[in-house]
Amino acid sequence: MGLIILAMKHVTMLLFVLLVVVSSTANATVVSCALAMPDVIASLGEGTGNFCNGGGFTSGNFRLGSAGFNSVTIGLADATMEAGAQSLKFNIATDPDPVLQHGNGEPWLRFYYTVSADDPLNLPIKEVGIKSLVGSGILMIETACKSDFAANYGECPASDLLGEIGVRPGFTADIDIPTGVDLVYLRKGVYFDDAHIASVVNYVGNEAPEPVTLGMIGAGLVGLAVLKKRKV
Repeated sequence: MGLIILAMKHVTMLLFVLLVVVSSTANATVVSCALAMPDVIASLGEGTGNFCNGGGFTSGNFRLGSAGFNSVTIGLADATMEAGAQSLKFNIATDPDPVLQHGNGEPWLRFYYTVSADDPLNLPIKEVGIKSLVGSGILMIETACKSDFAANYGECPASDLLGEIGVRPGFTADIDIPTGVDLVYLRKGVYFDDAHIASVVNYVGNEAPEPVTLGMIGAGLVGLAVLKKRKV
């Protein structure tokens, strides 16, 4: 179980406190990004439906799979909306931290969600990618698929693979999405070696992809959803 308290003060607003307790079996109430101002604070429960709408795109259907951890904490800490773009910041905390590779394939961490275009004709999905990855000793592999990973034993069939990128802290990368794909299934796999992970910012947009560039690294916040280790 995890307990997170957020306090925000404004001159013209009352003190707001959000208290969230999430177990590995309970689905938590989430906040729509389009309605949350000025900051997005949402707990992501297993099987969460649409949890972010803005910039012409909707993200939802969050799932988490892990092994070799006492617990994994993931929360949606921030969202940035632009014309034809949506950037989501996920905060990640693991127990233990730092993470040591056992040599038997564990620990491992993967989380999944979908992104869809609200107006596919005028504002289709053209790219998805990782804008920022904060941590050390980690490799994050993002896979974009046309079909549900859950229906294919956690994998993406070769015929449905839209692209795959590997990103280490300090770098960014994009996947070009072909015309006519209006729903993209995303999987983020994290590989550890005496490692620490704090946050990742994922991006979806209507612009042509850019080449791999040096990314700006920001400080990670504390995640809000506590999900016990679960193997998918």
